[in-house]
Order: sequence, then structure tokens, then C-alpha cells
Amino acid sequence: MMNVVGIVPAAGLSSRMGAFKPLLPVDSEAGEGCVSALERTVSVLRGAGAGRVFVVTGKNAEKLRGPIADLHAEEVYNNNFMLGMSFSLLAGVRAAEAAGADGALLLPCDTPAVMTESVRAVLAAADAEHFAVACFRGKKGHPLWIPRRFFSEILLSGNVKAVTRAHEDEIVRVETGREGVVLDMDTPEDYQRVLDYLVAGESDLGEMAKNRRVILVRHGETTRHPGPIFMGQYDPQLSPLGFGAAVAVSARIEDMSPRVSRVYSSDLRRAVATGAAIAGRLRTGMVLMPGLRELSLGAWEGRLIEDIKTAFPEDYEKRGKNLLSFKPEGGENFYDLRYRAARTLIGILRKDRARDILIVTHAGVMTALRSAITGEEMDPADKPPLNAIITITGDRYRES
Repeated sequence: MMNVVGIVPAAGLSSRMGAFKPLLPVDSEAGEGCVSALERTVSVLRGAGAGRVFVVTGKNAEKLRGPIADLHAEEVYNNNFMLGMSFSLLAGVRAAEAAGADGALLLPCDTPAVMTESVRAVLAAADAEHFAVACFRGKKGHPLWIPRRFFSEILLSGNVKAVTRAHEDEIVRVETGREGVVLDMDTPEDYQRVLDYLVAGESDLGEMAKNRRVILVRHGETTRHPGPIFMGQYDPQLSPLGFGAAVAVSARIEDMSPRVSRVYSSDLRRAVATGAAIAGRLRTGMVLMPGLRELSLGAWEGRLIEDIKTAFPEDYEKRGKNLLSFKPEGGENFYDLRYRAARTLIGILRKDRARDILIVTHAGVMTALRSAITGEEMDPADKPPLNAIITITGDRYRES
């Protein structure tokens, strides 16, 4: 039996929250009233099989010492807590190494919606050679299993994320089917979402959309570039041809007689211009939503593909091998995109009771939402063309 320890980073400043996150109240997993985020996190780790649990403290450490003692956990103080979370992770890994652990389960206390069963699933997939991480519909979350063989590499590099990125192809991705593994609480809005999730459980987008018609529209041609580029969230305007196509696509939409309360659009200019033409034709308003932006490509956005091949040959090769899970530095992968787009559509469906939901967006978002609603596999290579319209009703869709 493996000697497993838990690492709970709880040293942050909580500056975006405006309250000390480790001690915020959340529902207990047993459904018996509220406990603190710290208490729930430690209890979940213990329930999943972690022996010793190390809580890394920093800011407000004195407020945590009593609760840590009550939970029979162990404090690891991070002197460098002002320098960011990476130093807390290093402090936790040092403690795990000193404890002679075979591996550690990393579970920050600002992810209190993680269930014991999800941690157990990761531990069941864990071995001495590979990282393992909990996922929700492909998107990576927490906890992260760190086997002992990587302790020294992490401590030498000074960055857990850099080491996991270097071994991305070797990570065991454990699909939990639980959104809680990807929910954190950096802001008051995030915190409320965690509380809502702990009460209501999973949201089924397919079920929510089954009696509605979701109409997805892709923008038209953008201004020309010196050569093929990685577009992502780079923000060019429509070309003259693209503006003309927006008028034409608005007429196609009008012929569909949509019953909409408004047009929802990505806030990138190429989508906004297309959405404005449609909203004008339908005589309705428009709502701009960052959640409907194209896949973020981080440092690659707006750069020539040939330049990326030269500057990042290994990453470019990795991308070619797995379009779904590859993530450029500072960007997203398609699992991240699907989760973001699905959460945005869920929010729209909860507030908008119109029969039809009309969204103007990008090829990646259209592919992701089609997958999220219908349950089909996501294929990033299957891109709808410029000015395409995809109509989704239940688990069926039509492209025109």
C-alpha cells in the first residue's frame, strides 16, 4: 500500500476574494451543515486515503493554526508566500519528500467542491511513474497526483507547472464526470458558484437545451495578413468582403424566423460586426460576452504559422499530435474552450426563456458547443466555414 500524503496550499493573499478563503464556510460533504473550505478539503483528502495532510500557510497563518490542529493536519509555513503560489507548492513537496511519501495529492483549499469519490478515482489511477489529474469532460482540475519520482525535478526547477508541462504526454487524465474538480473560488462570484454547485450538483447542458433551438453563426472573412496566422483571440476587423457577407448571413437568419429576445455575440470585433448586422435585421438588441471568444492561443496569437514553427518546433509538433489537449503557453486547449463555452451557454439558458438562442461566434466555439450540447466527440479539425450557420435542436444539428 502506498504512503500517500495530501498537500493543501492555503498561503495566498485572497486579494481578489476580499475575504480569507481557507476559512470561508461551505457545505460539508456529509450534508450536515457548513464547514470551512479548509476543513472540507482536509476531510476529503483523508476520506480518500491520504495519511498525513500538510497545510501550507503564509498570509494569516495564525488564523489557521487552531483549525489545523483540530483537523490533526500539519502546518508547513511558506516564508515566500508573497511571491506566489509556486512557492507554496514547493514547500508542500519538500514536506512530502521529508515524510518519505510515495506520492502526494495536491488539492488547494480554494477548490472545496471536489468530492471524495473524485480524489479516490485519481488515487486509483495513480502509480509511481506518472502524474494523474482529475478532469471534467477533458478539462484538467484537481487533485493532482505527484509521484515521488518527480519530487526532485520539481524542487530543482522551482515550478510544478513547468514539470507537468514537460511531461504532459505522460499525465494520466482521470475523467470524473464531476464539475467540482474544475471549480475554484478566486472571486466572490466564483465562491457563489461553488456554493450553488454544492447545493444543486451537476448542470446538464443537453437537458437544458433539448426543448430549445440553439443557432450558432460564424463570422465572415477578416482583414488580410502577410500569411497564414494563428488567429485565436487576436482581434482584426472584418474585411469589406466580410462586412458584405454579414449582411447576407443576416438575411439567411431572418428567413429562419427565429424567436429570440436578443443576439448573443463574442466581444471580438469580427463577431461583433456580424452580430450587429443580424441584430439590426431582426430589430433586437445584442449582448457581448467574453465567454464566447475563440480559443485563446496565448503567446501564439496573431503570429505567422511559419514563425511559430521556427520558434516553437517541439510545441508545434506536440500540437499536431493532439489538437484537443495541446495548450500553448498562456492559452487554452479545446477541453478548456468547451468548458468555458458550455458554462456561458448554461448562463444564457438560465436567464433567457425565448424559444431560440442565437449566438454569433467563432469556429472553435461552434465545434465545442455542438459537442457539449449533443454529446458527440469533439473534433477540432471539423471546422465550420466562414459565415456558417449551425442549428442544434436536442441531440441533432444541421449546418448550412
